[in-house]
Amino acid sequence: MEQRYYFNNTNIDNNYATIWYGSLIYDQTKNIIPISENYYQKSNIILDDLLSEICNMNFYVNIINNYIYISVCQDFKYYYYQFEKDIKNVIKEIENKFDVIIESGEFNAVECKYNGNQYKYTISKNNDKSISLKKKILNWENYESKKRKVSKIDELNESTKNLKIDNI
Repeated sequence: MEQRYYFNNTNIDNNYATIWYGSLIYDQTKNIIPISENYYQKSNIILDDLLSEICNMNFYVNIINNYIYISVCQDFKYYYYQFEKDIKNVIKEIENKFDVIIESGEFNAVECKYNGNQYKYTISKNNDKSISLKKKILNWENYESKKRKVSKIDELNESTKNLKIDNI
């Protein structure tokens, strides 16, 4: 077969960027994470290095009050399974390095592909101080097709309500 496209031998489903953004909220009554002076953004050099070491990539990080805002540009390949593997280690290392307690967090990810998934992660602490990570997935194509099916069922139910059957 003639190779007409550059992706003939590529699994397209695995080659896409994902836009990530979210935040971690920490308790600042004990300590605060300082913003590094003369640094290019409202961040901390140690925190930036810690994230890049654990996750093996660079992030945009801003610290505002007790929020740590973290995002990834779509030019980088950072997949949901990598996030799930890394985030608990990131939280533990931030707590150890800066002597703070991460209370909660929320992250969103959007796959940059046709009918890509949208992920929403909610991070919380359990009573035993373990980290809980809850994931919700939204795929608009699946959602719309389910919505159309429900709509057709509702139409059918509505049309059968007024149906009268006479006894012969």
